[in-house]
Amino acid sequence: MPLRLLVDTPGLSISYDSDNQWHYVEWKGKHDPDSSWAACLLMLDTLRAFPCAKILNDNSGITRTTMQLSARSLDWLTQMHAAGLQVLAWVLPQKLASRRTTEGFVLQIEAPAVCTFDELASAYAWLQRQPSNGPAGQAPTAGHPLAAASGGTRPAELAAHSPAAPPTSWTTPTAAQAPAVARRPGGDTLLAHWQAQASEHLADEQFGPTELARLLCLSERTLYRHLRELTGRTPTAWLRALRLNQARLRLEAAADTRLAGWQAQASEHLADEQFGPTELARLLSLSERTLYRRLGELTGRTPAAWLRELRLDQARLLLEAGGFGLVTQVAEAVGFASSRYFATLYTERFGRRPADYPA
Repeated sequence: MPLRLLVDTPGLSISYDSDNQWHYVEWKGKHDPDSSWAACLLMLDTLRAFPCAKILNDNSGITRTTMQLSARSLDWLTQMHAAGLQVLAWVLPQKLASRRTTEGFVLQIEAPAVCTFDELASAYAWLQRQPSNGPAGQAPTAGHPLAAASGGTRPAELAAHSPAAPPTSWTTPTAAQAPAVARRPGGDTLLAHWQAQASEHLADEQFGPTELARLLCLSERTLYRHLRELTGRTPTAWLRALRLNQARLRLEAAADTRLAGWQAQASEHLADEQFGPTELARLLSLSERTLYRRLGELTGRTPAAWLRELRLDQARLLLEAGGFGLVTQVAEAVGFASSRYFATLYTERFGRRPADYPA
């Protein structure tokens, strides 16, 4: 379907793509800071007139530029976001004086979501995949002063016939859902997002730096540079650390589950003062040596100390619930033959005497 032309100037044209419900902004010719700023304001006015959640911002037609990105540019993007913009695919000029400066600028943006590309086809394909929570694009009426004649279908045609390439850099606000976290200068949330994506593939031993770069829509060189800046690690080392951490978390979860099961079994026997390490090992179908080793690994305690802690914890529940007239009764209920010894241990553990609880 043809694009509906909204604005047409020598340096900038803005069209509405009704198929994708976004604005297609095409920059043309030479631009300096003044003409660039004027074009940005025109984009803002058009967005306010025709609210749209996405913009395909095509700078590939710029033949020469001396534009400078500054705090004013960040303020402009904030105003664009306030006008409804949530996702911006930015195709960089072919002859850009400082790509690093531009990518550094993009990484400072919190909203809207911005992703930079080297060519239009990849930007078009990426923008199609992005969800948006803002207002849908509104088709301009023919009588509106900004509406003009229909334009071509250049973005769609290029996307259909050009190979896709990964973005050069990106940042995302919490409002956008893909990627799903904000990018802060410190890089914490960017790393968290990358980790969330990579974690789904860590079980695959073939998943390495090349696959990670493809997953994150980055070149391997860009991925290497970003991870070096943010973590001091290579992609290979970062993935190795993720795998080790994932293994550790699984072991900890398994340990918690095992301990919970052992505690549930042991709790039914705590009232028996004769129930000790030997009886616990028999209950759990373990040798005493294995029980000693595993409890040492999981809790840092011996079986006798672990059972003592369980008895004290159970005593606390009984005392807080009330209904026991004497400390001796509580001690016997949790397997302590001596109420004095029980009271001493309880006071050391919780900083309160058993006798201080209401009967």
